[in-house]
Amino acid sequence: MAFDKSKFIPRFVQESREHLKFLSDELQAHQADPTAWTVSGDCVRAAHTVKGSAKILGLKPISEVAQHLEEVLRAIQKQTVSPDTAVHELLLSTSVLLTAFISQIELGEEIETDITGVMEDLESALRGEYKPLIEENPAEEVPPAPPLSSKEEPAAPPVEAAPPPVPEKKGGFDKSKFVARFVEEARDHINTLNEGLINLETQPGNLEIIDQIFRVAHTLKGASKILGLKPVSLLAHKVEDVLDSLRNDRVRFNKPLCDLLLKSVDLISEFVEQIAAGQSPDTDIRPLIEALESAARGEPVTALKPSAQSVSGEEDETGLVRKASDLPQTLFKTATSDTVRISTNKLDDTVKLMGEIVSNHIRMKQNVLDIDELSKLFNKHLDQLAPLAKSEQGPLNGRSSEIVEMARAIHTRLKTLSSHTRDVMSFQSLVTDDLREKVLRMRMLPLSTVLDGFPRLVRDIADACGKQVRLDIQGAGTELDKKIIERIGDPLLHMVRNSIDHGIEPPEVRRETGKEETGTVRVSAEYEGGHVLIRIEDDGTGISVEKIREKAVMKKIYDEETVEGIPDAEIINLIFRPGFSTSTLITEVSGRGVGMDVVRDNIVKHLKGSVQIESKKDKGTTFFIRLPLTLAVMRLMLVRVGSISVAIPLNSIREIIRVPAESLIEVVNRHAVSLRDQIIPVAELKTLLDLEETDARQDIARPGNNLVILLVAMGTEMLGLIVDEIETEEDMEIKPLPDHMKDNELVSGITLSGRNEIVLVLQAPRLFTLARTAQEEKFRHRTSVATKEFRILVVDDSVSTRHVEKNILEAQGYQVELAADGVEGFEKAMEKPYDLILTDIEMPRMDGFTLTEALRQEKTYRHTPIIILSSRGSEEDKLRGMQVGANGYLVKGAFDPQQLTDTINKLMQ
Repeated sequence: MAFDKSKFIPRFVQESREHLKFLSDELQAHQADPTAWTVSGDCVRAAHTVKGSAKILGLKPISEVAQHLEEVLRAIQKQTVSPDTAVHELLLSTSVLLTAFISQIELGEEIETDITGVMEDLESALRGEYKPLIEENPAEEVPPAPPLSSKEEPAAPPVEAAPPPVPEKKGGFDKSKFVARFVEEARDHINTLNEGLINLETQPGNLEIIDQIFRVAHTLKGASKILGLKPVSLLAHKVEDVLDSLRNDRVRFNKPLCDLLLKSVDLISEFVEQIAAGQSPDTDIRPLIEALESAARGEPVTALKPSAQSVSGEEDETGLVRKASDLPQTLFKTATSDTVRISTNKLDDTVKLMGEIVSNHIRMKQNVLDIDELSKLFNKHLDQLAPLAKSEQGPLNGRSSEIVEMARAIHTRLKTLSSHTRDVMSFQSLVTDDLREKVLRMRMLPLSTVLDGFPRLVRDIADACGKQVRLDIQGAGTELDKKIIERIGDPLLHMVRNSIDHGIEPPEVRRETGKEETGTVRVSAEYEGGHVLIRIEDDGTGISVEKIREKAVMKKIYDEETVEGIPDAEIINLIFRPGFSTSTLITEVSGRGVGMDVVRDNIVKHLKGSVQIESKKDKGTTFFIRLPLTLAVMRLMLVRVGSISVAIPLNSIREIIRVPAESLIEVVNRHAVSLRDQIIPVAELKTLLDLEETDARQDIARPGNNLVILLVAMGTEMLGLIVDEIETEEDMEIKPLPDHMKDNELVSGITLSGRNEIVLVLQAPRLFTLARTAQEEKFRHRTSVATKEFRILVVDDSVSTRHVEKNILEAQGYQVELAADGVEGFEKAMEKPYDLILTDIEMPRMDGFTLTEALRQEKTYRHTPIIILSSRGSEEDKLRGMQVGANGYLVKGAFDPQQLTDTINKLMQ
């Protein structure tokens, strides 16, 4: 009698994967010298077990291929077949093919691949006659591109007869089914290669790292080769050769070699992404191949030679470049699949439905409460009706006893219904909580999804800044909702870049201050209550609180008296204001105050999180980013403010206190409360939300008021919010804002209460901003000056440059005057005052550095903005510009008119 085989498939898949992984690891471990490989009995048993299990389950393609694999392994074990490189590659590719078949079985797909070609190859190997049908051209057969003089044009290649077509291997199989899985695995391999190479820079002799990335390169080569992805397999093969030379001490690892290997990995990554997008790699990789071959021979690494041929996509005699049309189009058809087992869109729909279940559950709980209230009300009226039963002459005309009995029966039934409903709701609460947790976990991804690429990026940023930086990542396995993972990468990278660019000092400065020359940036993640805490720490210079105070006064955010009374933690948060920067020098990449406000908005507005900073002078800076585990369902506290209910995420609320109004104190013109030796500013939520007319507002500190205060936290900063009433605390579905409210920074979403009322979900960090703004408005003394009233002096020895800059600035409404060199510029500046000076560096008679230094000696120009615009872009020149007193430094090579006007507008504020 036939039996149901489906129930045995999961166990078969798991077992077979373990056997094939063991076999693949054995093959990779002996890649360097396959002829010395002694096949163990475990290897033969692995193939034998896969064959036997597949045969029992009727999986004929798997059982037949595994049988032939087993026979070849036995022949090598008995030494009747020599395991040369070609046979070794065949065994490895067969193992990869079997693994792919296993994946198809797991997904419930039929194996339709024609295995004839693979079987014939294995039979040839068994007879000792196997040779690959198509071999890679050896390095010596790749003709080098002829050197070109600067005046010569590359000669057109001679027209040759097309080579005879390569006969298609009999029994070729449809590779398209495996490309999506290849892309997924290749991305993991690329991350491992990047991480390994970065680690090798600090541990160049670590054989364990070299062996690891050698195996990864070998696996990448084998997987791409079996799928016919020749550019990927060739590059991976050449990288493998270099790593093999490293393993055998034929090559010494250094920075130029690391750069070459990283460039190769970058190109492999580019090819993989092109394949994932359904495109064919068409980049000429010959210069890179030549450089890798040269490096593998131990020759010094030099800059790559540009290709003498344009990349037309045509295949040359080396076979390194192909037309997209030459590759089988079916190869890429499934590469863009957005599925693992189920579509991510379907998973999102499931999460939304789960949110609806949670919302309905809340409404059902409210219904149960309503039934209880109805029962109490019914009982109250029943008690009033009972005395009438004793009087037959009452208004009920003798039927009172009957009516009372009916009422008591209804009341009993109502109580029973209420009790049963409560029992059902209790059980449903358990099921709903379990469902919510499991569904949300289905959409969780580890933070390593984002952080795996950081070591390479940190290396590149540090190189660009001329600094030495060590990256330490902890807690990369911490999981967050997929929607958060997709958005958090850029904000985290921006903060890491800030830590390197503005925090970590150059090696010589660190050495002078007694620090290790290599700075450390640490990214760590951990669970904290109902959210995840991510820390980004550096051991650099820290943030100067005094500079922020000076800048706040200069920009007239606070006056001098007020700014001194504000705590350091609150002052530091001013760097999140748009356009706020303490950098003394503005360049094309930093100091503009653009970025941290965007980072905060991304984290707060889109991810419903918070960001906070702690900094110690000369010790370093730490960013604290708190994110919810998911954006779909959140635990909220509903509070009554005036005539409406609003919701605040519970993970932002540290404590609820009730205090008499008389206990409020006033600090720096703000209401505050003293709690456990800490002064906490207090604001009325009703006022922040602008829910009352000004003349209707009452002083919250009026004697006799009893205040309900929510203590809301953002990092180490606390704010007390006065509300009218606490209503409830629930896990609630957060729905997105309608289109007309998308730009509202205060509201992160909406939810439905148990009574089907629409409730706004507030952004706690935005409430902090509103509270600060309310104070800032009291001390702001801005003057409104029309842009056209500003007068700018442009100093440059180039006539064309002077007039280009003049036209740009006049189009913005500025009055512009010109000077041909530093001496003329200084003389004009002494004749009348200018609001801003824009100067070149290299000029006759007096250069820009000297002009800037001379102007700073004059009282009139001690605080006037001065911008240097020069073709010289070295770090030394930028540092010199800062030392002589320039406020901005822009490079002509990267000149952008908008960048110039933005910088001027910022300095003119």
